[in-house]
Amino acid sequence: MAESVLGLDPLNSDTDGDGMQDGAEQNDGLDPVNPDDANDDQDMDGRTNLEEALAGTDPNDPYSVFRVVVVDHTATQVTVSFPSRITAIYEVQFKNDLTDPTWTGETTIVADYTTSKATLPIPAGMEKIFYSVLLKN
Repeated sequence: MAESVLGLDPLNSDTDGDGMQDGAEQNDGLDPVNPDDANDDQDMDGRTNLEEALAGTDPNDPYSVFRVVVVDHTATQVTVSFPSRITAIYEVQFKNDLTDPTWTGETTIVADYTTSKATLPIPAGMEKIFYSVLLKN
């Protein structure tokens, strides 16, 4: 009944085809029949509503943003933390020079919590290292 009132397609979980599920859009105060809201930045945090939906962050909270944070490190390893969606698959990558276009895949994680952590070895001889997290699914 509610789907016909809202104009949603009961056979399609993303009626407007914007990449966000209808139920998630309704929960977040977005319009499930307006594809343009995917490109909006509802909380003004620099990430679109679609990017936040994919990252599993809250599009209504400017402090809920996908960030990779170093939580612990030694001379030989580093532990990074990042927000995650349960069952999503992530690849943690690194490089030591931001001008190099190639990232090296280090480890794959299947998220089982809303925050994931990865402990990674620091390659010998690297004075600086940059990390990236790639959503695989």
